[in-house]
Amino acid sequence: MAVQKIELGSKGIRRVLRKYKPEEAIAEYVWNGYDATATRVSINILQNSIGGIEEINVSDNGYGIPFSQLNTKFKPFFESNKIIVRNSESNSSSYHGKNGVGRLTFFTFAGQAEWETIYEKEDKKYKYTIYIDGDGLNDYTATEPEEVDQKTELGTTVRFFRINEDFQVDTMKHFLKVEFCWFLELMKNNEFQLLINHAPIDYSAVSYTHLRAHETCADL
Repeated sequence: MAVQKIELGSKGIRRVLRKYKPEEAIAEYVWNGYDATATRVSINILQNSIGGIEEINVSDNGYGIPFSQLNTKFKPFFESNKIIVRNSESNSSSYHGKNGVGRLTFFTFAGQAEWETIYEKEDKKYKYTIYIDGDGLNDYTATEPEEVDQKTELGTTVRFFRINEDFQVDTMKHFLKVEFCWFLELMKNNEFQLLINHAPIDYSAVSYTHLRAHETCADL
C-alpha cells in the first residue's frame, strides 16, 4: 500500500475545517453520496452494550470513487480562500462538494475514517479501501483495486471509528432533517432516500417556510 500526501493548499483550510460541527461534517458525507448520483444514503450508528458509540458509517449507492480519480478526490487544491470561507452561523452546508474539503471533516467527531468504494471501469467492477487517521490529516493510505463480482452494487461506505464521547445523535438527526428536507422533497418522485439506522428520516415537522425557501432557491 502506498502512502500519499493530501495537499491542503493554505493554512486557511484548517481554520475552516475547525469551524465544522460534527453534524455538519456528517452532512458533508451524505452530500458526497448524492453528488456521486446516489439515490440512497444510509447512516448507521453502532452502539455498545452501555450505549457508547462504537462506529458510525455512511453508505451510498453512487458510482464510487474511481481509482484514477483518487488524487483528485483526496488531494484538494484551493485557488482562492473565497471558495472556502464559511459562515459559522449558517444552518446549511451551502458549499458542499467543493474541492473535496468535506472528506477531511471527520476529525471533528471521530479519530479515524475508512472508505470502502466500488466503481466500474471498462465493464468491470473494482473495490479498494482508503484510510485516514485524524492525527495525520495530510496522509492517506489506499489499497490496490481488486476486481469484484458483476452483481456487486456500486457505491461507497465510509466508516468512522474512535467516536468522540460528546457526539450527540439527536443533534445530528435534527440537523439532517433541516439540511435535506428540501432536497428529499424535490426528489421524492425519483425515490431518493436518506435513512438512519434503516429508517427513512421524517422531516414532516420541519416548517413549511423553511422548506419553501429552499425550493425557491433551487428554482433560481
